[in-house]
Amino acid sequence: MTLFDTPKVQLYKMKINKLLIVFLIILIFPLTIVAKVSYPRPTGFANDFAGVLSSEALQKVNNIAIELKQKTGFELSLAIVEDMQGEDYYTYATKLYENWGIGGKGDAGALLFIAVKERKMKIETGYGAEGFLPDGLCGEIADKYIVPYLKNNDYNSGVVNGIAVIASVTADYYGVQLTGIPEGYGRTRSSGINIIRLIIGFVIIALFLGGRIGLFPFLLLSGFGGLRSGWGSGSGGFGGFGGFGGFGGGLSGGGGVGRSF
Repeated sequence: MTLFDTPKVQLYKMKINKLLIVFLIILIFPLTIVAKVSYPRPTGFANDFAGVLSSEALQKVNNIAIELKQKTGFELSLAIVEDMQGEDYYTYATKLYENWGIGGKGDAGALLFIAVKERKMKIETGYGAEGFLPDGLCGEIADKYIVPYLKNNDYNSGVVNGIAVIASVTADYYGVQLTGIPEGYGRTRSSGINIIRLIIGFVIIALFLGGRIGLFPFLLLSGFGGLRSGWGSGSGGFGGFGGFGGFGGGLSGGGGVGRSF
């Protein structure tokens, strides 16, 4: 047995090792606190923390969201961040949605999220939006109306188009018409789908009544009189960045889709 193998020396070694472990914990713990992801606070429905949008585009988004909120109660928000502080974009978008409380008690809300540095985007939807903004439709919106513009660093067109389309689909679901969507932006659900449904309805009624459909076509047509084939343009009276009093405290349903650009 050497001098370093004596019980007394071994005891000292154990104490020193414990002290080193404690020291490392004290040293590392503050670093973990500093590394914790922080989320910005919203200043309105449209939030560009990266400064990539023009003031005109930011105002257009805000105006659309305000009108949609006033007419339907649905909360549509935009969040553009410079980076996600090391967090993956699915998690970041979901937590941001929840921290902001988008959607209210019915969780009727959606968030268009964009991370500039990582070049990621996501449409986050609440439980109250999953019936008319399913993942498949959100993916179509992202692929056709948002991502192509973002790939060319045209954030203004991509964001306004994306918000306009989401608002258009939402307003269609609630049975209201928006007047604040700028001309040339957005679209409603395809009117061709409604025509197909109308034709199918005629065929079913004709078969059911043995070809004697009488006044049913006129009644059916009158029922479709409220369908809208497009959006009007104009300001709608929703100027500036007013109309935002905070979100209603919703929780994300974890729905929606994400894309790289």
